[in-house]
Amino acid sequence: MLLAYLEEILAQVAQTFRETFLWTQDLNIECAKVSNLKIIHMQEIAQSKEEEEEEEEEEEEEEEEEGGGGGGGGGGGGRRRGKKKKKKRRRKKKRRRKKKKRRRRKKKRKEK
Repeated sequence: MLLAYLEEILAQVAQTFRETFLWTQDLNIECAKVSNLKIIHMQEIAQSKEEEEEEEEEEEEEEEEEGGGGGGGGGGGGRRRGKKKKKKRRRKKKRRRKKKKRRRRKKKRKEK
């Protein structure tokens, strides 16, 4: 009688272990799916940022080309920028972007 009871309990425990194992496998699969989605999402974000930057650069180049050749003062807004100023401006933008990224990363670390 006692032996049959113990065998029954042992069978239940074995079944529970099997169910737990299957559940953990399913959970691991779901985690992998989620991480893949995160990676895809991050890639899409990066790609859209690159496209935005390219569009901005194209717009700036178009504006500079349209600006006319106002070489001697007075003309104001229509003047072209020199190469040095252009480079300096790009560097500033790059620094600002880097600072923003650092701030975002810091915030994310603090939130975690």
